[in-house]
Amino acid sequence: MGSLLYQAVFKPKPKSRKIEFITDKIFSDAVKKKFSESFFTETLKLKPEQIDLFLAYCDDGSAANRALLNPKKEFELIDYLLKKSEEYLKKNQ
Repeated sequence: MGSLLYQAVFKPKPKSRKIEFITDKIFSDAVKKKFSESFFTETLKLKPEQIDLFLAYCDDGSAANRALLNPKKEFELIDYLLKKSEEYLKKNQ
């Protein structure tokens, strides 16, 4: 009962909105620096000469894309790259 009275008198501060991680880095450059060439060739099944074209294909310039560069979203970034590599390879066979 005391806590209800306390909350009625002293209203808790509203939670701050979560700020998305946005960077000025170019998506394709940041991803290329983050992962080794073997990640692209072995995991994503790309040929070495396809890496730059693939990264350009992935980069749509959106804030959501750049938010994937947040170190806390590394798994989401990898998942995104896996899905995009499947699309890319289907289109470019």
